[in-house]
Parts: sequence; structure tokens; C-alpha cells
Amino acid sequence: MDGRFRLNEPQVTAKVMDGEAVIIHLGTGVYYSMDGIGCLVWEDIAAGSDADAIIDGIASRYGVDRDMARADIGRLLGELVAQELVVPSLEAPSTVPAGAGLAAPATYTAPVLNRYDDMADLLALDPPLPAAPR
Repeated sequence: MDGRFRLNEPQVTAKVMDGEAVIIHLGTGVYYSMDGIGCLVWEDIAAGSDADAIIDGIASRYGVDRDMARADIGRLLGELVAQELVVPSLEAPSTVPAGAGLAAPATYTAPVLNRYDDMADLLALDPPLPAAPR
């Protein structure tokens, strides 16, 4: 997957806590989590980085082959789009360096999107409210 993506707001809300991205699709009630490299990718998407910058940043930071990083992160981006958590974006690229927001995991492992359906009916009926603006 190439290009830039953005969070699918207002359908999706997310919070990063202690190196884990917790994501809720308010329309379906399904929630997701990613840690490690997946959390870094999520933060980079939220910061406005494009796919190539994310891939290059991860490959460089962890000394992994760019083709492997491209395959792993491309798969993850495909899953995020398929689950309607992110959508393509035409906004200007970010000037924030990829991976700048979080402490990095010690080693590279392929990112994984964990899906949890166990509360989907409850969350779809009574979605959590986003934080009120200050």
C-alpha cells in the first residue's frame, strides 16, 4: 500500500497507552489493539506520515530489509483499510519524522492487528463518547 492514510474519524476513536494502540470502530462496536511496531505505525499514521516514510523509518531504525518492512507494514495497512479504521488521505504530508512520538520497542517483530468482537453488540448499542474538547 502506498500513499497517505488518516484515521477514519468520526467512525473511529483511538488512544495510545503504555505502547499499545487501542482502537474502537464506533459504527461496528469492534475494538482492536496493536503494540510494538504496530503501535509505532498507528502513531505515524495519526501524525500524517506517508507509507513510504513509515516503512523507511521502521527499516532504518531496526536494521531490517526494506522489502520485509514493506511487506509487513503493507499487510498491516491493508488490514487497517479493510477494517475501515483508516482511509486514504490527500492532505499534505507531515513534517514530523516517522516514529517520533513513542519509545520504540527493542526489537523488530511484524506488526499485528488484534481484533476483538466480544463487546461489539454492547459497544454498537452504547458507544463510548469521545473526550470533550477543552
